[in-house]
Amino acid sequence: MRQEGLTGDQLLTHVHQAHFRVFLKTAAIFHRLETFLATIPSPVARWSLLARGVSDLERGPAGLAQAMTVAELLSAPLDLSSLRIIREMLTSEYARAVLESNNDARTMYGLLIAQLARRKEPGLIDTGLTAIATTYLPSLPDVETMPMATLFTQGINIQRYFFYNDDDGRRSFQSFLAQYQHASAWHIDDHGSFIHLLASGAGRTIEIYANKPTEEEQGATDIDQVLHERHVVPQMIVHRGHTPYAARTIEHIPATAAVVVLGNCGGTTLLDTVLSKAPQAHILTTKGIGSITINDPLLKALNDYLLSTKVMTWPRFWREAEVVLGHNPRFVDYVPPHKNAGAVFLQAYRHVLSVLQPVARSATGRPWSSGTQAGW
Repeated sequence: MRQEGLTGDQLLTHVHQAHFRVFLKTAAIFHRLETFLATIPSPVARWSLLARGVSDLERGPAGLAQAMTVAELLSAPLDLSSLRIIREMLTSEYARAVLESNNDARTMYGLLIAQLARRKEPGLIDTGLTAIATTYLPSLPDVETMPMATLFTQGINIQRYFFYNDDDGRRSFQSFLAQYQHASAWHIDDHGSFIHLLASGAGRTIEIYANKPTEEEQGATDIDQVLHERHVVPQMIVHRGHTPYAARTIEHIPATAAVVVLGNCGGTTLLDTVLSKAPQAHILTTKGIGSITINDPLLKALNDYLLSTKVMTWPRFWREAEVVLGHNPRFVDYVPPHKNAGAVFLQAYRHVLSVLQPVARSATGRPWSSGTQAGW
């Protein structure tokens, strides 16, 4: 921009406003939004850009994805002036949705307002914001903690890892195995097509089933059979492969999965698909590049934490992980459940609609309709 003498609004015009909400969100996450907005000479143009970023979400294509992007923007570092502009636009859009009897839009904006209110910024909260947020705050899930009973069934937590037969899959499998081979607390059994790892601590046990990355994929079939014979369902699913393989892993996610880990690049793009399989899952994923230098030590640290802690608290675990892995430049690409604002929004959105739809059906005798062209 400096070299070509471009202002911020000229840059966005030059690229035809492509993915401008994603751009705003990303700039905010990396503490660059204020700097970018300062390149726009007109205060009205700066206000207009922020306002457009959080308005008309349901009117364009992929409205739900746009709303998730705004949810991530609301969790990013923002100055009070920008937050106030966003507050005014969100409350105005909510009022429009109510006036139009557009339940999709009203749910979107109501939940975004609730997420904004959660920031509790001094000088941001006013009576208008609070009045709307109060209705939607109970629908926002708590993803900072997870009951041990959800993670452990009768004291046992079963995890399933999926590896795939390419160079990356084979390297990933060896890197994963190396984390446990010299850890005295862990016992490893080789079953030919898959391996079974086991460790205990604090009265709890973790078992990991991981298929070997072979061309015939017999390991996955054999693990299916073992789990079926044991009458157990994994509480944790881990995808260890490139993004094109992710759909095959997601097919195996049980509805009761407590934790889903997507170690592939750009895993945040798959949130909707994962939550359609396991609506209550806490998702640990990446917004950028997934790397074995983070995946394997991070997952090993998570298991050690689960075997030693009394309460599963994601912020505490993440602080401890950051001490060890924070020097790795790839660590910033990883998003823990409590910082995954898009997933929080999506879970809440699905919950609200699941409540509204039966009510509307019973009241009208026909399926609930949003009043928009796009149905969910």
